[in-house]
Amino acid sequence: MDTAAKNRLSGPPGAPSTPEVTGYDMNMVALKWNPPSSDGGKLIIVPIISQSSPVLGSPITGYVIERFEKRGGGDWAPVVNLGVVRLTSAIVTGLSEGETYQLRVCAQNTAGQGLPSGGCEPVTCRPYVEPPGAPDRPRIGKVTKHSVDLSWIRPVADGGAPIDGYIVEHRNVGDSEWTRSTSKPVKV
Repeated sequence: MDTAAKNRLSGPPGAPSTPEVTGYDMNMVALKWNPPSSDGGKLIIVPIISQSSPVLGSPITGYVIERFEKRGGGDWAPVVNLGVVRLTSAIVTGLSEGETYQLRVCAQNTAGQGLPSGGCEPVTCRPYVEPPGAPDRPRIGKVTKHSVDLSWIRPVADGGAPIDGYIVEHRNVGDSEWTRSTSKPVKV
């Protein structure tokens, strides 16, 4: 009766997770992703030749990031100035302001480059802006049967762009739901 053992033969790794855009600016996009669930090792059953039969495998040696320009069309192409990335995050620079890109990632090992991940959500290179912080608690001024005068101090953080209006909401005492007080943001 033959005795068998499990050995691993190497192949290219599987696809990493679809990258997530963690930041962007006028000429760069920051990404993060998860490694592939398979590093390319294939589990097989082989007869044991000796007690020192090797267990082969090939860990991930790095990642290649590819880009696709939405306006220019064409094919997916490696991001040349980045080379092989060793971590599961990267900052892709040298992009064009106003251009929309999709990026994807391929893992590689000693057996070669694996399948690409899905492409990230399209991202346009432009100045990074995020929602502003909250203003100070509003102060109540004159109160009438149908209105109230409010004042507040601007938020400390504007999110990287001028604040062009405020959304004012109200709720009745005891209610948990807030309702918009105006149909458009209040300009100040």
